[in-house]
Amino acid sequence: MEGGKWSINEATKTNGPNPIGRSLIFGHEVFGHGRSMALGRADGQHVDAIQVENLILRVMGRGHIQRDGSNHGQGTKISNASAIPSFK
Repeated sequence: MEGGKWSINEATKTNGPNPIGRSLIFGHEVFGHGRSMALGRADGQHVDAIQVENLILRVMGRGHIQRDGSNHGQGTKISNASAIPSFK
C-alpha cells in the first residue's frame, strides 16, 4: 500500500489513494490476514485480505471503491474480489 496508488474508484475507473486511512488498513491486516491465519488458512491470505477490505469499504459507504488484488501480495487478480470473505 506504499505510494498510495492501490484502490480503484468503480465510478470513474481511476486508481487513487487509500480513502479511509488507518481503519481500513487495520481491518485489512487484522481481519483479512490475521483471522484467516489464526484459523490456519495460510493459502487464502491474498483473497481473504482483499475481500475483507472490499467489505469494509462497502460498510463504510465507499462501495464504489473496490480492489481486485492485482496490486496486492502475489499481484494476481481475484475473480470474486467483492464477495463476502469465507472464514470457515
